[in-house]
Amino acid sequence: MIDKFLQFEKEYNLLNKSFLGFNYWGYIRTKIYHKLFDETEENTSKKQTKGSSSKLASIIDKNSSSNVMSLLNNKVRFIDVIYLLRNMTIKHPLLYRKKHKFLLFPSTRRTLLNGKFFAYWTDELADELGEECLNAESLDGTRHMRPYYNKRLLEIDVVDVNPVLFSGFSSFFHKKQTKSLKIIAENLEKIINNYFGKNIDILFLETLLIKRFFWWKSKRKFFCKLLKNISPKIIIEIASYDTNNMVLNEIARELGIVSIELQHGVIGTGHIGYNYLTEKREHYMPDYLFTFSDFWKDNCRFPIGENKIKAVGYPFFENQLKLYPKQKTNVDDIVIVFLSQPLYQNVIHAFCLDLVKYIANIKSNIKIYYKLHPSEYSQPSEKWQDLVEEGCILVNDNRIPLYSLFAKSDIQIGVNSTSLFEGLAYDLKTFIINTSDSKERMADLIDNDYAILCNTAKDVMPHLGKKNISGKKCDDNVFFKKNGIKNILSEISNILGEDNEQLK
Repeated sequence: MIDKFLQFEKEYNLLNKSFLGFNYWGYIRTKIYHKLFDETEENTSKKQTKGSSSKLASIIDKNSSSNVMSLLNNKVRFIDVIYLLRNMTIKHPLLYRKKHKFLLFPSTRRTLLNGKFFAYWTDELADELGEECLNAESLDGTRHMRPYYNKRLLEIDVVDVNPVLFSGFSSFFHKKQTKSLKIIAENLEKIINNYFGKNIDILFLETLLIKRFFWWKSKRKFFCKLLKNISPKIIIEIASYDTNNMVLNEIARELGIVSIELQHGVIGTGHIGYNYLTEKREHYMPDYLFTFSDFWKDNCRFPIGENKIKAVGYPFFENQLKLYPKQKTNVDDIVIVFLSQPLYQNVIHAFCLDLVKYIANIKSNIKIYYKLHPSEYSQPSEKWQDLVEEGCILVNDNRIPLYSLFAKSDIQIGVNSTSLFEGLAYDLKTFIINTSDSKERMADLIDNDYAILCNTAKDVMPHLGKKNISGKKCDDNVFFKKNGIKNILSEISNILGEDNEQLK
């Protein structure tokens, strides 16, 4: 799928297309790819209900082309509205004028550590960088996860709220631009449908292009002012294919600020955001990509120059591995952990239910943990009640760390989560549920015998009768290079041309 898509955008020279300075294809290619090869129908067909959030998400996304997962999983609270109004007025981020050498843009995904919400990929680094570092966090749906582990944080709600509030007005008052964008959408519809033999919705394309264009204009103004006010030498971000970060990278490049992306998930040959056929570095890409290890560096096609992709490690995982070492207490028990994901929620759920039914027919000491993705925690636990009734242990909050489950497990089952790679560091026998997406994105694990591709739950059964279940042993540095923080600081000091100690 992905190779055909890359060939398509190369054949039509789409990455070089622009409208009034807006390189529109780069900003919509991820959405288009998932629209063309979306597995939503496959993944929801077994357990979809008329009023489910998955169906609602699909409808909203079709019309607004926005990420609605966190919005659907969060009820708007009164306190959220108060904070939002505060951040749009007296705590407006553009009122902040203090200078910082480092400006970090963390993911809104956090985990609860000692009563505070810790940003997986950036907070440990922020601690090391000290007072010269400031975090700037956008909204997670309608809120932020407070209290923060690191208090040097600027809430930049306005960058998400203003474009959504005013994009409709912008398109209305700029009818000539809107009309031109609709013509571009019509042309895209023709070549996409002709090339892939699919009928992509013209309304989807028009809405996507128009909103992204006016969002791009609004976000550019904000980030230009923010970066000038704070004057960082380096910005560090998570997920460079996110619209905010793409705009941010554009502005940083224009202002001579170095941009670095920290790897946050699976970025191999199956991830459209990190795969291009061109060797040209697009101006919305970061200057550097810091990966978990050479494995990831060698398995993506990210055109920023091989010398700009650095294998550094994953500090948070490295610390969790030390905190929760492998500790199997009863060798006669078999412990299985399922790793749920929002997009594949129903497929994983159904697979687990089938496995439970197969296990019921044999005498065994098998315990199953069903670990929800953090974005699923706020969903009603009744969704998984049938699994609980069958004896599965539902893990639906932060009280049981994922790594403590890995430490006592023998088997992990999932689709394409980064956590599967983390589980391999615990020598877990790994099973990948077969979807066209998992087959592509997890091909490196499957082809190298780190994981087994399963069509049905029955495929797992022959492995449950074996003693001392474990997966293929992997070297310590294969997926996650050691000494992550030290490596990151060293690379930053090289970029700045400064001694490592000067960073603290």
